[in-house]
Amino acid sequence: MKNKPLPDTPISKTASSEDALQFVRGLQDEYRRQRPVDQKAFIEQYLDRFTRGDLRGIGRRILMDIMKRPQISPEAGPEPEAPARAPARGRTRRATSTRRRPARER
Repeated sequence: MKNKPLPDTPISKTASSEDALQFVRGLQDEYRRQRPVDQKAFIEQYLDRFTRGDLRGIGRRILMDIMKRPQISPEAGPEPEAPARAPARGRTRRATSTRRRPARER
């Protein structure tokens, strides 16, 4: 059985950080105002306001913002170095006991 080629899906534009923030804040505000009992239905109703392409762009932007490393400005200077760790010690042998154990009876 051959693998079927994936259908060509239109590439949606990545939303801006402001658009993603507006989406999340709008969802939060609506939720606070309505206090829905059925949360799943409320979220589905809210998401129906947006096109699939818009939601993909917003989701892509949210993931990009989460995964993005904090930016360091050039004026801040070089990155601070991690504190030096103490050199690893080798395993030390435990001192053997000088006390004799009683002999086993056979």
